[in-house]
Amino acid sequence: MADLYTLSVSLDSMVIPCDRDLPVGSVVNITVKGRGGLPDMAAVGRVSAVLEADVGRGRRPGVRVQLLEVRPGRAELLASIEPAAPEAARILVVDDDDLMRREAEHAMRGAGHEVITARNGVEALSIALSEPIDLVLTDVTMPSMDGWQLLRLLRSRAKLSKLPVIFLTRLTSDVERLKGYELGVSDYVDKPFHVDDLVERVRVQLASGTNVLPSDALQVLRGDLAQVALASLLSLIEMERRTGVLRLQREGEQAVLYIRRGSVVSIDLDVRHAAKQGMERFFHVLDWHAGSFELNAVSVERSADLEITTTHALLAHAESRDEQAHAAEPL
Repeated sequence: MADLYTLSVSLDSMVIPCDRDLPVGSVVNITVKGRGGLPDMAAVGRVSAVLEADVGRGRRPGVRVQLLEVRPGRAELLASIEPAAPEAARILVVDDDDLMRREAEHAMRGAGHEVITARNGVEALSIALSEPIDLVLTDVTMPSMDGWQLLRLLRSRAKLSKLPVIFLTRLTSDVERLKGYELGVSDYVDKPFHVDDLVERVRVQLASGTNVLPSDALQVLRGDLAQVALASLLSLIEMERRTGVLRLQREGEQAVLYIRRGSVVSIDLDVRHAAKQGMERFFHVLDWHAGSFELNAVSVERSADLEITTTHALLAHAESRDEQAHAAEPL
């Protein structure tokens, strides 16, 4: 039995008084009696921290538990709680196209945010240096100063270096989008945009606060596989002969690629795909078209179990998929 004393059930973690010696990593069952109209909740969690007693604050010894599985499900529990109104932010919208600028402005105001507008990078940089801004939505192709220059200048200033920047763009080239990620862009929204999509991407960036400084670009490179194909990312890694660990994640699944001097030497998959070997593992991740990636520049001592270069793997994957497509065609 556990006495829940965290005020907010965020479905990420909770603190529970506990006199038992539970080491970090222990898996526990939790039962919480709902109050104030909330349903009862059963959960499976993992101990993430052990908390010592603090007599001065009246705190009993306990543990912080990361929730792994919740019943009722997250959707049902959240549906029973009245959602809080989103916190308003100050959004800087930058675009030389009057129509696009007004549409983005109206979308942000409709989401409850305060909006400041600029027609080019020069105006935007002046505003960002003189006024508090929470996020920048900017076009890429603009007169006087384009989005690339604006992004570089924002990232070069300490107080603006982690400011979320979303490109509103018609860029379709993986090379250009990878360039943006390396410079520190937070996300891309295609023009013409859907209001709901724009509002959601802004919400995610305001909540995440995980931007990477351009000076760290060789150490950490993050992005969205829906914006940049994994094949293009791996080609860049091979061309620049990078070494590191590439973590891929999509809903309900993750994979880890170990890379040495540009070549993928080993791949870890979830348990359900453990039977896949060698090129099967490579082909499996190359079929991912959505999710997130994070490349960390660290030394890789992993022994190689793939005996093929990335370029040859990409070609073999393309040929395999072509053969499957032709085999599926009716005679």
